[in-house]
Amino acid sequence: MKNEILIRKNVFSLLIQMMVAVLVFFIVFALVNFYIDYEELEDKSPINYIITLDAITLFVFVLISLVILFVVFIRWHLYTIRINNASVHYYSGLFFKKCKLDFKDIESVSYRSGIIGDILEYGTIYLNKISDKKIIKSTYLPNPKYYAEMIRSRLKNNKNKEVKSKNDVSELIHQGENVNTEFKRSLRWDIKLNKVNKDLEKTIMKTICGFMNVEGGILLIGVGDDGIIEGLESDYKTFKKYGKDYFEGYLYQIFGLMVGKEYMHLIDIVFYDFEGKDVCLIQVPASDEPVYLKTDNQEVFYVRTGNTTQPLTVREVNKYIKSHWVIG
Repeated sequence: MKNEILIRKNVFSLLIQMMVAVLVFFIVFALVNFYIDYEELEDKSPINYIITLDAITLFVFVLISLVILFVVFIRWHLYTIRINNASVHYYSGLFFKKCKLDFKDIESVSYRSGIIGDILEYGTIYLNKISDKKIIKSTYLPNPKYYAEMIRSRLKNNKNKEVKSKNDVSELIHQGENVNTEFKRSLRWDIKLNKVNKDLEKTIMKTICGFMNVEGGILLIGVGDDGIIEGLESDYKTFKKYGKDYFEGYLYQIFGLMVGKEYMHLIDIVFYDFEGKDVCLIQVPASDEPVYLKTDNQEVFYVRTGNTTQPLTVREVNKYIKSHWVIG
């Protein structure tokens, strides 16, 4: 499946399980042998002249140990977690048991790794369910911070990607701009200068980059900062063909040039009609990697801070990337 992530338990967990299983078997085997009278058995054994009872005991011990190690390895190998864009799937056991957890039923994601876990790069991820308040715990996972952050990112994107009705958009406009919502009066038509202004296009792409580098968000074009719906008619008139189809195509075009064609599949563009005035909603997801605005022969890194979008210096970018993403 596209964008599916496969996680297996850390190899260290396999070693621990093998050691515990063999140790338990050794203790049980030793207790059994303690109560067995080997001299009596050896006297009664019909094959004692061919092979000693000690050799048979050693053979049985080694054989059962190998079987136990094989079963432990198969159980460890079959335990996998698959994460797609809508759910988390758990596969475990010799009989390949399955468990599915939809993102819509996940309330929060957390992780923990102790001192040894930090050294060996493993830990535990906790998923808190909404429906029954249970906590799904997955132990001995490699790079727990990375996978926890990735699940959080996909969880946010999944919730944000829910199709919004016209009433939802009206409510967004009523709530005003915030860290996850931004209004833009137009894409390229400057009302003050009464002409096309390419800097407005850059501002919109800057906002999209800022959303992608933080937690994602919603950009509404055709709405003023005061929440008044202006519509897109002024922008439509600047194109060769009038209408939202050409508007959307042009929007994708400048997105590919300024942000990157490799991210075009991530954003969703939807139009809403408010009493004859079109509003363009751009659903922007959080990115799994740093996104830069490419303009004026340079690349600039932006983040969303409050209801504004701010550039970072080179030093700030390096520090932010290390804290926001786990690279490599």
